[in-house]
This record gives sequence, structure tokens and C-alpha cells, in this order.
Amino acid sequence: MTSPSNVRVTGPLLPFSSGFIEFLAKSGYTPLSAANQVRVLAHLSRWMASEGVVVGQLTRQRSIDFLAARRQAGYTAWLSERGLAPLLSFLRSTGAVPEVASPVAVGPIEELLDAYRIYLLSERGLANASIGRRVPTARLFLTTWAGAERLPVQEMTTLHVREFVLHECTRRNVGVAQLLASDLRCLLRYLFIVGQVATNFSGL
Repeated sequence: MTSPSNVRVTGPLLPFSSGFIEFLAKSGYTPLSAANQVRVLAHLSRWMASEGVVVGQLTRQRSIDFLAARRQAGYTAWLSERGLAPLLSFLRSTGAVPEVASPVAVGPIEELLDAYRIYLLSERGLANASIGRRVPTARLFLTTWAGAERLPVQEMTTLHVREFVLHECTRRNVGVAQLLASDLRCLLRYLFIVGQVATNFSGL
């Protein structure tokens, strides 16, 4: 079985590799998916060494430069900012990479998420821990398909739901994947109840 610890890492990100592996395991990544993420770390680290980039200089623009170099080198996977998101999230959590300054999120998705959070608290009576898991899952789903295709929630289809489940759940172990699927069903049921979608997709 492929193990992320078997991936050879050199360069400025070497001190962070073991912590990243632990981060991926806690996030529910399968060994194969985690190994692929560590391979991205290894490539980024080699690129940083060749470009003279230290960890604290890994800005968004530097990340974009790396992705361009990765495409030019002939890589066919993990070529978008989304593919780098787990690694950059981990590095930011350690304080090694500066947080990306961004304005307060506004718009229909955030408004929907605020209403969903209130629903989970007042109507479902869920604990903060459960809400803290379900809302990020909802944001991941909504921003993944709506953000990429610029579609309103009302145009959601069965295909959107199945593609999301296939993409996200296959990267996680069984237990975490089941939680994600359960959280997604809760969101889909809510969207149907409040009339955001005409079809109850929660039974898929």
C-alpha cells in the first residue's frame, strides 16, 4: 500500500512534511490520497529551493507561479489552487505562511449559510460541534460547484451532487466519508424545505 511517509521530500518544506502527513490523516485522507498530496508538497519544496523562495514568502502569487511551472513541466494533476488548498491551509495553521487577507465574505452563498446555521441551531437544536462540522461541509459543496460554474442554487442537478460525492468521498477514509455524506444530506434536505431547490436530493 502506498504510504505518504515513503515520499521523499527535500528543500524548505522538509520540516513540515511529517506534520502535513498527520494533518491529512486527521482530515480523513486515504493513504493513497495523502501520498499524492505529499508528492505535491515535495514538488513545491523542490521548486521553492530552485527559485530561492523561503517558506514565509509563499504568497498566493508564488503559489500561482508554482502551478504554472508544474503545468509547464508536464504534470497532469493538482494543477489548480484548489489542489494546493490542503497544503496551504496546513502551512497557514502553523504560522509558517501568512494568512490571505480577504474582505468579509458576502453574497448569496454566505447568506444561505448564515440561514442554514440558524436553522441547525434553532430548528434542529444541534450542538456547536455538529454545526461546526456541517456548515463547512455546506460551504465546500456550494462553493465547489456554484463557484466554478457560477450557477444559482436553484439550478442544482443530481449530477452536481453525485460528482461532488464522488470527488470528495473517494479521497477520505470510510468513516469520514460517511460523515461528509450525512452532512451533505442534511444540507440538501434544508435546501428543499426552504424552497431553494424543487427536488429533494437528500435521498441520493
